[in-house]
Amino acid sequence: MTTKIQNSFLSDVLESISSGLIAVDATGHISIFNRAAAELLGCEARQVLGNSYAEIFAHETGVRKDCLYTLHTARPLEQQEGTIHTRYGRVLPVRFSTMAVKSVDGKIIGAVEIFDALSGSKNLEAQLELNRTHAALGEMAANVAH
Repeated sequence: MTTKIQNSFLSDVLESISSGLIAVDATGHISIFNRAAAELLGCEARQVLGNSYAEIFAHETGVRKDCLYTLHTARPLEQQEGTIHTRYGRVLPVRFSTMAVKSVDGKIIGAVEIFDALSGSKNLEAQLELNRTHAALGEMAANVAH
C-alpha cells in the first residue's frame, strides 16, 4: 500500500470514528479535529485547526488534565471524566482518554485526546466504543509504523 493510500485510509478512519478526536503537535497546536469532535463541540475544524489547544479549550477551573498534560508529561490518561469548555461557549461533560504520539525514535511529537459526551447517566455504550476506538487506533498505528 502506498503512503498516499495509507494516509487517505487513515483520514477516512478518523472521520468515521464516532468519538471526538483531537490531536496536537509538539507545540500544542491542533493538527487533527475529526467530524465527531466538531459535532460534539459545536465548532468546525476550520475554526480550530492550527490554533493552540489552550486557547480554544479554556478550562473553567483550570484543573482538568487533557492532551496538553500528556504532551508535557508523556503520561496517558485513561477513562477520565471532565468538562470541555470551548471559547465558543460550549460546555460538554465528557469521558476521555489521552495518549502521547511518538516518532519512530521514541520522541514525543504530539498527543491525542479521544472523548465522548456523557449523558445524565454513565453510558456503558460510550465506554465500549471508546475502548474499540483505542484498539483500532493502536492497531492502525502499529501497521503504519511498519
